[in-house]
Amino acid sequence: MNKDKILIIEDSRTHIKYLENCLQDYELIICQTGEEGLNAALTYNPDLILLDLTLPDIDGLELCRRLKSGKVLSGTPIIVLTTRDEVEKAFSLGSDDYLRKPFLKEELLARIETRLEMSKMQKRIRISETRYRTLVERVYDGILIIDNEGKVIFANQQASKLLNIPIGDMIGSDCLEYSLSFFDLSNNDDPMQEELIFAKGDKIKEFIESLEDRSFRCKVNYDDGHIKFLKGSLISIEELNKAEEYLLVFRDITEEVLEKRLQQAYSFLSKITNLSYSLERVAERFTIKLKELLEVRGVTIYFRDYNGDLALVGESGIENEVVSGIKLKENNCLYNIAKECDIEQKIIFKNLQSYCEECTRCDEAYDSPFYEVIGIPLIHNAELLGILQMIIHDGNNWFELESELLSSFIIDITNLFNTKRLQLKLEDKHQRLLNNISKARMIQEALFPQRLPQLPALDIAARHSFAEHLGGDFYDIFVIDEEYLGFYLADVSGHGIDAALMTIFIKSNIVPKEGLNGENRIRSPKEVIKDLERKYQQENFPADKFIAIFYGLLNYKTGELTYSATGFVNFPIKFNQEDTEELVCSGPVINSYIQDFEPVEKKLRLKPGDSLFLYTDGLVEETDNKGEMYGEERLIESIKSCCELDTSHIMEKIKYDFESFVRNNDYTDDITYLLLRKE
Repeated sequence: MNKDKILIIEDSRTHIKYLENCLQDYELIICQTGEEGLNAALTYNPDLILLDLTLPDIDGLELCRRLKSGKVLSGTPIIVLTTRDEVEKAFSLGSDDYLRKPFLKEELLARIETRLEMSKMQKRIRISETRYRTLVERVYDGILIIDNEGKVIFANQQASKLLNIPIGDMIGSDCLEYSLSFFDLSNNDDPMQEELIFAKGDKIKEFIESLEDRSFRCKVNYDDGHIKFLKGSLISIEELNKAEEYLLVFRDITEEVLEKRLQQAYSFLSKITNLSYSLERVAERFTIKLKELLEVRGVTIYFRDYNGDLALVGESGIENEVVSGIKLKENNCLYNIAKECDIEQKIIFKNLQSYCEECTRCDEAYDSPFYEVIGIPLIHNAELLGILQMIIHDGNNWFELESELLSSFIIDITNLFNTKRLQLKLEDKHQRLLNNISKARMIQEALFPQRLPQLPALDIAARHSFAEHLGGDFYDIFVIDEEYLGFYLADVSGHGIDAALMTIFIKSNIVPKEGLNGENRIRSPKEVIKDLERKYQQENFPADKFIAIFYGLLNYKTGELTYSATGFVNFPIKFNQEDTEELVCSGPVINSYIQDFEPVEKKLRLKPGDSLFLYTDGLVEETDNKGEMYGEERLIESIKSCCELDTSHIMEKIKYDFESFVRNNDYTDDITYLLLRKE
């Protein structure tokens, strides 16, 4: 396991030896001058830097500025080691934390562990957010998110392209920019019969409420006279403690509608560090310590609440009724002084009796008119985090005698609470990331066929489930023309966002027909797979990624089936009431290393009563609690035991037998299987 790399820039051999003894669990790089340290930082790219402010050649503050000014090291945490009183300046130049010499080993290790963990969490969040944005922007479909008032609150680039409206113009809009004509998808005789018509300027909310089955096909009438056909789906998104939102996923189907008027598709668009104490407990412990150390009457700490108002998060030595008044944000002396300090953002001194002549609560609570309140703003990098407030007896010279000590405590608590604030922000980002992944799953789910083709003499059924939020299995079944049905089952390496991006690539690059001499020619399965492999090689996919796919072209009138596959080791099973047969069609996976790619193509005829069962390896490789795989033999026996049933009951029987054996819903791989029967 690789050790975290720490660069130590320190001129004192005594301090270096102490640091080496403390940090034996880390890989250390030692430099005794600023120039050496700067060069080492650029060469070794450390995970964290310990920087002494007193160096023989370059001032530590200047070196801190240089380290943070470049792109390479701007995100690397720097902990300043110093005896100098220039910590605030170090923070302003980019340092993340500091330790005042001499320091204890435990304090050093705690600060390093916290900063390393925060840095790693930030990197993971940046990577995840980049992947999510890539997923949304690379999808072939237009995506809109609409709030419960009918206003567009998100649009991707493809939506802007399909609707020919700039994203900035769509955001906040609650009206249709073009007239829309909707069609009844259930009418097979005349699927282009207009059912609903919306005029330009009509409210988007009305159009949403009209989509009862959440799927639609419509014609867009542009102002310049040209038209475009879109199909898509509307999905309700209901987040925790939030009003309902709608995910609208759509794509251009103009060519499909004009040629066949039969095909349907739905697309669907589917978040810091943890300190051991809560914010309130840290504040409470600090106020008790500060009250004891400075022998003051009382201490309070305020931070901003979610409404931007000051809220009491910690106190010590304050009378209960005064605390109640502060929490209720009443006309209370302590609370009013805190607000004034918030506005002025500088240390203020106020005499309780003269500050609020009408308020007797404080005078009564402290039994003396000679108390002063000191308000100290807690500022980090020019940003006010909160207010530290202390109640002292008039004439107490603690501030003058221990001003340096107080300054150190102010810097400490500001840095501590800033760390907590960053932690909360990271947790919030993490939660939003989880929400985005959930929406990404909705997007991927929307890419699957939402309604299987209904054809004479052919019965079709399908099931799929993901091992994680996002999966690497994908299938599609689609009518090509009056005679032919295309279908494929794909399994890509891995799970999660990377696998989901691969399935989107497959969905976008399976082309069943091509234009030739002004006519559309249906491609053979071998041609489709070779074309997919050619496009794969043009992309920059990682070497450890691959695609296994089975593609079939079925004349659903005659039963003639042409098929090709690559990378599949679990071959489809053709069966009827008499026997079963595997459709062996070997070939290498689609991968950036594979050269001279040449898939095999075969043919057969499905007779009435014949069925074809396709499945991915997750179905047969899943194990029970003893580690025994379900296996192909059990699958075939399950099929034989129910081959006389209709497709829906066969699928239910296979599911029941599988789940009875595995007895676990947390699958290790995606599971997908399809069934086609020639009636």
